[in-house]
Amino acid sequence: MSSSSSSSSYVATFQSVVTLDPRFCHSTCYRAQLNRFALNGTSTAPSDYYKNLQGDSTSRNGVCGKHRNWGYCTVSIENESPPAPTNFPQAADDVDWKSIVEGAVEQALSIAQNQRFEDGNHRTALIAMFERISMAGLHITADVDIFRLYVNLKYLTDNIGSFGGPPVEGETEQEKRERKEREVKSSMIKLLKDVVRIRATAGSTTPVSYHDRIWLANTAKTEVPAQLREVSLYKAALDAAVAAATGLDNKRTAIRVMNRTAKADKPQMFARFKFMYPKYSSL
Repeated sequence: MSSSSSSSSYVATFQSVVTLDPRFCHSTCYRAQLNRFALNGTSTAPSDYYKNLQGDSTSRNGVCGKHRNWGYCTVSIENESPPAPTNFPQAADDVDWKSIVEGAVEQALSIAQNQRFEDGNHRTALIAMFERISMAGLHITADVDIFRLYVNLKYLTDNIGSFGGPPVEGETEQEKRERKEREVKSSMIKLLKDVVRIRATAGSTTPVSYHDRIWLANTAKTEVPAQLREVSLYKAALDAAVAAATGLDNKRTAIRVMNRTAKADKPQMFARFKFMYPKYSSL
């Protein structure tokens, strides 16, 4: 971590921010730390974030939040404030790993949709999902597509992504929400089922390492936003080229030319663009 405290150079590391043991604290308190990490040390929990926790009834924050200390949790204190865990023991061979993954995905959907934080909800949801899977003793391999998992969560609140079905005529807002939840849940489980393992390698008894957990969290925190910015810049340039062209045929030609160039020069960026904006990439 940088020794400078300026906002431009300070880097909030996972080790310095996520200090609670998720097994011995409020899930609310732990998620607040994950959100703080995702936003590089800046908390965006609103004043009533802790309102459902037991404690001082006169405080909208509840007993934990009123201290304004993001490392404070009464449940953690009751358990003698255990330090944040490093490695988690490997899961048993007969563990129902599919149910664990499904539960972790459902938790991520809830965090992303409920928008309890003022910023970073989708990143927090993604990191919380990884942590829940890791805490259960399951390994997530390095080829996990974190960007696509993130875009799935964004689809819940934004109309992006190529996995959603077509609008259903006459459906209510509640029905639309439930349909999107089913689509995203199915898509995320499909993305995870081939990258979640009970054993890191065949025959191993290796615990889920702190290094791997930090890599997943850091990728969600820094690399995914950078990838999103790259896609956004390309889309902005594409929109500008379309706006400058006259006539439908010329607009389509502008899209095809730019897409062909992007596919050749920046194939990874273009693959992400295609996933987020299939309408543009199909021309």
